[in-house]
Formats: sequence, C-alpha cells, structure tokens
Amino acid sequence: VLAVSSRTMLRLFENEQEEEEKIVGDGRDDASTIDSADLHSGLNHRKREIKRGVGKRYQVCTQKGFLNVHSDPRSGPFATDNITNKLEENVIVTSVGEPFGTWIQHDS
Repeated sequence: VLAVSSRTMLRLFENEQEEEEKIVGDGRDDASTIDSADLHSGLNHRKREIKRGVGKRYQVCTQKGFLNVHSDPRSGPFATDNITNKLEENVIVTSVGEPFGTWIQHDS
C-alpha cells in the first residue's frame, strides 16, 4: 500500500457520483434476491470503512504539476529513496486505508 502526503496537495473529491446497482427481476428468482442478514452485514462493514476513510476520492492539485508517491510516510515528504510512483496533476485516487497523519494510503 502506497502513501502520499496530502498537505495541500490532495483535495477531497467531493462531487463524485456513484452508479447505482440495480437488481433486475421480479424478486422470486434466487439470483435476484439478497439475504437481509448478508445485506445488513455488508452495509455495516462499508459504514466502518467509511468512518476509517476507506473509499474517499482525492484529486491531485500541486504547484509543480506532479506529486511523488512514497512507500513509507515515516521518512517524510523530502525522502527520495522510497519514491515508487509519480501522480500527475488532476489525477483522482481512492483511499484504501486509514490516513497516517497528513498522508493518504491510495490505489495508485
């Protein structure tokens, strides 16, 4: 999992629109119905992830036009020995874990 400094370099992508998943059918077909216990469990799991910050989307906004991705935030934003990727301006990333201070774990 990679991390990137979010100090004024990433902004929360607030205007995202999620697609709705629709179940097609009359509700009598086993493939089109969902067990309410499974649905409740899945929704509770997703609720916990949202509270932790998982699934938030951020847009890269920098003065340099790119943002370095570091493998470990503990060495700081100026470390060059742990750069694993570079994100270009306006790229959108999705968080995959809890923030580490001002650092965001993301999918790129």
